This record gives sequence, structure tokens and C-alpha cells, in this order.
Amino acid sequence: QDIKKACDGKAVGSAVQVKAGEQTLEGTCAISFKPNRDEMKRGEHRPMRGDQADRGEFRGMHMQRGEPLTDAKRAELTQQYDQRLAERQARQQAATKACQGQTDGKAVQLKVGTQTVDGKCIVHFQPKAPVSAPNKAA
Repeated sequence: QDIKKACDGKAVGSAVQVKAGEQTLEGTCAISFKPNRDEMKRGEHRPMRGDQADRGEFRGMHMQRGEPLTDAKRAELTQQYDQRLAERQARQQAATKACQGQTDGKAVQLKVGTQTVDGKCIVHFQPKAPVSAPNKAA
């Protein structure tokens, strides 16, 4: 609960400490895009994936058990993977940019390719990356 409320009323970039049990977590307040999932469930928005034809083509490309992996098949699968990775990265970058400079609760639309997703910008607690403990010399 404390983590969810840690950034209530705080500015983006504010340093925050949250006590969780016996530990104290340090972090900052970050802003991110949160889609309106209720609208997506009603069918007003489609999931952020390719159209039906793209998904059908991908399903047909799975390897069958025991099928030899040829160089051509490997290259084709690698190309498809790289394309899906690039599309996923484009969606993530669009979501990050949608809320830069916005305020908490601001309604925004995210457009990726031909799809538009309604949502809002939310300020939330972002813990700092854990620092690994130095190895002890024996």
C-alpha cells in the first residue's frame, strides 16, 4: 500500500523512500502510460498486435517437432523475430513519449501504426536498481 501511495502528490523525478517491512526502498517518482483496459475489454480497442493476417502468417511459421532447421528456415524465423522485436520496441517508445512532460491523471491517446489506445498518464514509484553486494574475499 505504501508503495502505491509513495508518489501521490509528488512531482515526476522526486526522490522517495518507502518502508516495506524492515527494508527501506529508495527510488523516484516516474510517469508512465496506463491504457484504459475496460474499453479494450468491450471491444472498442483491439490488443496492440498485428492484424489477423499477420498473426496467421506467424502461426504457420512454427517449427514442427523433428523438422530439420535449414539455413533458409533459420533466416526466415530470425527475420520474423527481429520484426516483432522492432514493433514491440516502437510500442514501448511511443508509450514512454506519450507521457513525457504530462501531469498525473492526464488523458492521452497512444497511436502505434493504425491502432489508437486511450489511456492516462500515472505517476508511480520506481525503485532504484538493486546494488549488488561486493564479493567477500575468503
